Amino acid sequence: MIQVRIKGSPRRVEGFLVWGHAGWAASGQDIVCAGVSAVVTAAALGLERRLPGGFRLAMSQEGVIFCQLRRDLPRRRARDGEAILMAMARGLEEINRDYKGHIHLAYRR
Repeated sequence: MIQVRIKGSPRRVEGFLVWGHAGWAASGQDIVCAGVSAVVTAAALGLERRLPGGFRLAMSQEGVIFCQLRRDLPRRRARDGEAILMAMARGLEEINRDYKGHIHLAYRR
């Protein structure tokens, strides 16, 4: 099961941590994993373009992905990052809704 921990709330997302395998299909053919990867990668690319240096992103060889907006961002820039991460969260919520049992999503403060 893919585990998604979103830092913040549905109204204000500040970061995320994602790991695991959905188990919907074999590795390399799993549409749930592909969907999660696409949504998370699009968010990271959006942050890279809109907030260079405004966030921390780490990925491990094992497929763990961590992202966190910097706490010292000016409010306007932080809102831009939050908007990108909220769009990512909505996409992951939809995947979670459609593929229950293959992804677990939780918001944490």
